[in-house]
Amino acid sequence: MKNVLVTGGTGNLGKQVVDYLQRKNYSVCVLSTKESTFRRKDFLFVRGDLSTNTGLDKATSQADIIIHCASDPRNFEQVDLVGTRNLLQSINRAITQHIIYISIVGVNKSTYPYYRAKFAAEELIANSGIPYTILRTTQFHNFILSILKSFINSQLNGVVSIPSGMRFQSVDIREVAGMLVDNLEHPAGLLPDFGGPQILTFEDMVQSYLNVTKTNVKIEVTDIAGEQFDLFRSGVNLSPNNSFGNITWQSFLEQYTSSVTG
Repeated sequence: MKNVLVTGGTGNLGKQVVDYLQRKNYSVCVLSTKESTFRRKDFLFVRGDLSTNTGLDKATSQADIIIHCASDPRNFEQVDLVGTRNLLQSINRAITQHIIYISIVGVNKSTYPYYRAKFAAEELIANSGIPYTILRTTQFHNFILSILKSFINSQLNGVVSIPSGMRFQSVDIREVAGMLVDNLEHPAGLLPDFGGPQILTFEDMVQSYLNVTKTNVKIEVTDIAGEQFDLFRSGVNLSPNNSFGNITWQSFLEQYTSSVTG
């Protein structure tokens, strides 16, 4: 039985990856700073921090394969860049035969700082000499939902103002986790982009959410400025020729609403 280390294993994607690994009977180790979120006994938990290089030697000591999910858009210099460098330096190359990295569609085309950091992390891994696989995906449905909720929570007098021109090809996080685990055994370098099944405007996505949740507010599309909004207006976050995901935004919303309402 191979030992698999999942960095960021307490995050939204990491949790799904851990579940998939356990279904396939891999021995799992989770590296995370958030010990309190895990009380399970069916895998090894190592409390550590990529950015400060703590716990990494212990976490990587028996890892045949590493799935590197840890990331922080608010602290990418330390987590995504310094952290990835620290992780690579801690790896026992006599044991670890494969590192898998989750990245984002468009990181090689954008000047957005977080994307530049993700691309730099890709290059660190590709140049490390360790056999690797890199998977770039479009935005997760969950991520779009979090953005959407932030605007709806800021509504005034029953009107929600949203940025104009943004488009997404969102993908379900469970399909991404499955894709990572399916590519566990054989290093493949840079995989084809993995995109969701549809390209939708943010306005349409918000309207779908309002319909599914029966939320009675009016949408107002405005020219809201912002570097991240400009990124999602540019189209570099899309991969129309790689719409491999199957779970649509509508299906995700219906499942989400059902789980919330019980």
